Amino acid sequence: FRGACNNGLQQHCDGLGDRFGFVNGPAGQSVTAAQADVANYRSQRVVYCDPWVYENDDTTVAKQLVPSAPFAASVASQLPPSTKISWKNPEVIAMLSGIVDLEVDRGQQAASNTAQGIATFIREKNGGFTIEADVVTIAPNDPTRKRLCRGRIGVFVAESITDSLRPSVDGPNVPVTQQGILDAVETFMDGLKRAQDNDPAHQPYVLDYDIGNVTV
Repeated sequence: FRGACNNGLQQHCDGLGDRFGFVNGPAGQSVTAAQADVANYRSQRVVYCDPWVYENDDTTVAKQLVPSAPFAASVASQLPPSTKISWKNPEVIAMLSGIVDLEVDRGQQAASNTAQGIATFIREKNGGFTIEADVVTIAPNDPTRKRLCRGRIGVFVAESITDSLRPSVDGPNVPVTQQGILDAVETFMDGLKRAQDNDPAHQPYVLDYDIGNVTV
């Protein structure tokens, strides 16, 4: 059932192209099993999380074993698209404060998980938990697209431009209209480029951009 749900989520995210899915494998699996299982979900839009984690029950305060993927999704939802969910800052540790323990501590094996496209929850030596790497499952097949933040900022840019230019859709296809669209895109991207110098941890930014030859 879990595999069917994970596959369905991957197909949904790949098909729509504007969102990302966060999944787990079964509880209790070894690191070898996790690295084999992630191969079933190769995508630039899927984050495979490992291991499961413990949280305290709200009523009994007893430790409950739960999937870690919702925690990773929560971190992503609270950070701008250009900031990695693997940021080792106290802010992110606070976002993951609901985690009280790991089902298993992967230790040095977290690095091999990263190479296989697995986002591994790790224990910080001064307390709390973070995510080892901001990685999606396509990592071993296409390292150029392995970062979740790369995909997220790409979606942010595409959706922002598409939404803002909606009034121009099917308008006059003449040079003056085309130039207005290009000017709007350049203004938006220039703003994102300047944002790298103004609180980039909390604001979307790009290092640089390029608009290629535009043909009608």
